[in-house]
Amino acid sequence: MIEDDKYMCMALNPINANQTDHRHKLVDTLKQNSNGLSRRLIALLETADGKNIEFGTIVSALSGGSHAVLIVFLSFPLCLPVGIPVLSTTLGLALGFIGLLLATGRPVWIPRSLSAKIVPYERLHHVVERLLRFSSRIDKWFHPRFSFFILNTTLIRIHGLFIMFLGLVGAIPLPLPFNNFVAAFPLVLLGFSLIEKDGLLAIASYLSAIPFFLYYGALLYLGNAGFQRLMGF
Repeated sequence: MIEDDKYMCMALNPINANQTDHRHKLVDTLKQNSNGLSRRLIALLETADGKNIEFGTIVSALSGGSHAVLIVFLSFPLCLPVGIPVLSTTLGLALGFIGLLLATGRPVWIPRSLSAKIVPYERLHHVVERLLRFSSRIDKWFHPRFSFFILNTTLIRIHGLFIMFLGLVGAIPLPLPFNNFVAAFPLVLLGFSLIEKDGLLAIASYLSAIPFFLYYGALLYLGNAGFQRLMGF
């Protein structure tokens, strides 16, 4: 009888039924990909419980005293061919601030004005689902190695400054293709390298930033050339 009531409720409320199905799929994904990132993402969805959630709650659920999971979560939505202006600016500024905290050795903290922003559950679920799929595909390739690049204090500060720089540049609302992607993808890799303690992946993240410097270097060069032509120099 209880089982019949359960299915009747799902039939009368298809939205909750769909959310339940999605959660079951995510739990199945978790069983195949049981790293710390996955566990925190699943716990975050359980905290949201199908409702909109404050950004500060997301930060608290994902940080857990560590910057790495939060770096992945904030940079992953920016890996799009064309950025969304308000979203790109908000996430880019948040990444810049998290990078500064990492560089200075301070725990995760965000301003109250940013913490109070509401994130729709649909958007949260979409990001978590995509991130879990991505994580499950690459997780088997990475493991602790060359840990010096992850555990060395000086290099951690460099990682923080690198994250801050790319995050702030990525926050610039440019109506150009791939401007967010070239800044965000290296940060996704660096975040995973910090989670997995994989120094080789950290090196790969810096190499993947080469297109970023080429992209924005070209923009600066073309912008300067255009300005000089306009001024008649």
